[in-house]
Amino acid sequence: HKRRSSLIPFCLQFFGYGENRAYQEKICKKRVSFLFMLPSLFILYIILLPFLSFLNSLFFLPILLYFIIIILTSINLSIRNKNILSLLFLPFVFLFLHLSYGLGLIYGLIKRKKY
Repeated sequence: HKRRSSLIPFCLQFFGYGENRAYQEKICKKRVSFLFMLPSLFILYIILLPFLSFLNSLFFLPILLYFIIIILTSINLSIRNKNILSLLFLPFVFLFLHLSYGLGLIYGLIKRKKY
């Protein structure tokens, strides 16, 4: 585990975590658990949202709930760590973490790797 000091290395780190999770599941011949698939499903949802929103505006509820959760979590962490300025960037960190991991998992599931 190594902390990253900027956003791009942080995103690449979590992309790698997702990619390696997929490889691990392939090697063990197991299905990826639902919890680990959530970021990838979130990406699929974001891609489909413009089309789904034409069908029904209720399709915006999951993304609204997601943003409420990450904002509340960011507020909690900012208060707990006594660093209110972190509230400005934590929601983006959570968003990029989930997107990077999800893309890495999708990439790892699609890509063939020699073992």
